[in-house]
Amino acid sequence: MTGNDGEIAHRYLERGSPEAAYVWARQSNEHTAQRYSALGTAILKCFGVKKVDAAIKTYTKAVELDPRDFSLKLMRGIAYKLKTEGLIRDYVGDPKTGSSHMSFEVKEMIDDTIGCAKRDFLSVFEFSKSPGYRRQVARRSGELHFLETMLGEC
Repeated sequence: MTGNDGEIAHRYLERGSPEAAYVWARQSNEHTAQRYSALGTAILKCFGVKKVDAAIKTYTKAVELDPRDFSLKLMRGIAYKLKTEGLIRDYVGDPKTGSSHMSFEVKEMIDDTIGCAKRDFLSVFEFSKSPGYRRQVARRSGELHFLETMLGEC
């Protein structure tokens, strides 16, 4: 690998090739926030919400490596929201009939996931008042647009 694998993976994403981005970022030994954010987005583009936990894990690694990049927290927050929507859809049951089979453990998992999403969104909201916010979000606009589209489909 080349030493700027995260950048290369992001280029694959921009060109509409999430499979290539996934393979490139996954095979890399590079430990950068850019690589992990590209991997998280590639996971969601290739596998959808059934692999949202893996995407959250990679976005979390990206946030740990670059905690000042709030666009990473925004992407992780959206992934948590996708997970919440999936949990609610899977466990609440049919809203038309009112049937539900949600256990206490599932309710706690949903509450925890919502709490994680809120934490990320609140930190992003606070940062959004600063001048660097627009630059960070603009740098990841393609990924953020994809995640917002996924969220709208839930």
